[in-house]
Amino acid sequence: MNALNTPKRKNEEENIIKTVTAGAEVSLNGSLKDHRQAVEPELNDLRSNRKKWQAAREAQDKAEKIIRTIHLRREETQAQAKEMTEKFHALFEETNGELTAALKKVRSEGMLAKDTVIEYDALLTRREDEFTTVPWATGRAAHDYIQTHKAVLKKHAHQTFRRFLDNHGPELFQALALVRLACRNDEAGMPDNSTGVYSGINDAESEFRRFLDASIIAPAKSARPEVGDDEVLKETGVYPEPEAQADARLRPSPMDAHNHYVRKQEEAKKAAQQKGRN
Repeated sequence: MNALNTPKRKNEEENIIKTVTAGAEVSLNGSLKDHRQAVEPELNDLRSNRKKWQAAREAQDKAEKIIRTIHLRREETQAQAKEMTEKFHALFEETNGELTAALKKVRSEGMLAKDTVIEYDALLTRREDEFTTVPWATGRAAHDYIQTHKAVLKKHAHQTFRRFLDNHGPELFQALALVRLACRNDEAGMPDNSTGVYSGINDAESEFRRFLDASIIAPAKSARPEVGDDEVLKETGVYPEPEAQADARLRPSPMDAHNHYVRKQEEAKKAAQQKGRN
């Protein structure tokens, strides 16, 4: 007798569907309301971190605008200084060196413009130093937002799958159990099990796994998740906002953050010593 056709094997086959289907009958909180409540804590974290990131991005935009404005004013003043210098030389030549009122005025305006350019350079250095950590804050906030988005998506994905099982699990597992049983029947029907079936190649379990891969796993890998009527995804989107992905790269390296901290500590120490001398 073929070992695969024993009474024990037949009993095992008859129990396959019952065993798998019973596992699908466990209550899995399938209602949309319960689903929404389950993911709400993660959604609250996401909302909070998105606001923090947006606030950090706004602060960075303001800082960048200040730097651009100072640069523009410096360029305008430098152009004015150049114009006054050229005008001074022309008047000096024209008056044969006589320091007329007009010449003195041009020279005064030119010197003021040159001094102002120097002041702008110092101001730029101070502001750029003050704003060093502003993009870092944006990067950290963007990273936190992205991480909470991943947390929401992970929990929502599992909740969605559980809800699907709650609604369609018995049918799904019934169908899969039948397919697996068919694979085992095919194996049992081999003329000579010792030579016709090879473990890991064409045995029942290998054929069943190939079926799962072709019918479920491969299509799932090629499918693209969409928002559709999904209320959670309508709020969160399938992916984090693209700007956040770019902003997350603004986070400093541990070395940069450490060096900045050390430099600030040294500057504070020198300032305290200077204050003590005065």
